[in-house]
Amino acid sequence: MLAISEVLTDPVIVAALLGVAGVGVTAIVTYVVARRTTSGRVETSEAATLWAASEQMRKELRDELVAARAQVIELLRQNESLHRQITELLEEIDRLQKRLAAYQGMSRG
Repeated sequence: MLAISEVLTDPVIVAALLGVAGVGVTAIVTYVVARRTTSGRVETSEAATLWAASEQMRKELRDELVAARAQVIELLRQNESLHRQITELLEEIDRLQKRLAAYQGMSRG
């Protein structure tokens, strides 16, 4: 069995230990840097593209909503106008039916 003092003086073993330690440190640094650059920011990776697409969709939906509201207002106006016309026509029908009844009564008597 090798003593620790012999292991630490053997250049091959020291190089291997330093290599393993270097790989470990590199992995940790890479992880920390990658996590820091991607955390909490929209500008990272595909998130910016997705955010822009969703913003465009929201704008289109807002525009459609505004157009739909305008259509609803116009349809309500038309509905009110048609309701008034129907009321006037029903009143006219009632007047004409009364005149017809009076005329038919006069022609019989």
